[in-house]
Amino acid sequence: MIASGQRPSGWTNRGAKASGPSCASSTGCCKSNCCHERREEADVYPQVANLLGGRDPLAALSRTHREIVHLVNVYRRLIADLPAQGADPAVWSDLRRVLFSLEAILRLHIDQEDEVYDIVGQPG
Repeated sequence: MIASGQRPSGWTNRGAKASGPSCASSTGCCKSNCCHERREEADVYPQVANLLGGRDPLAALSRTHREIVHLVNVYRRLIADLPAQGADPAVWSDLRRVLFSLEAILRLHIDQEDEVYDIVGQPG
């Protein structure tokens, strides 16, 4: 259990990662990101929710987790279905759309987490 003014166990300031390589740049990175999201939902969020109180204070964060997992799955499916001889422009357009969507939701999610954890990390 964490007390007010402390960071939840497992919490790291991940805002700096937003400028790094795209999560979906490799399937290995996608797998680790989805594992991260599951661990966070199971381990960190219950601790933070207890501190924040209310009916479901982390509903928006949980929803962005589900959207991230969905977009990663769409990306994987598009990559798996790429023909050996190359894809047509519509497929490349879909890939770009998914990657831009994933980047946007990841940036939003990281900002949401930083805001919540900054509130939880405030003393008193």
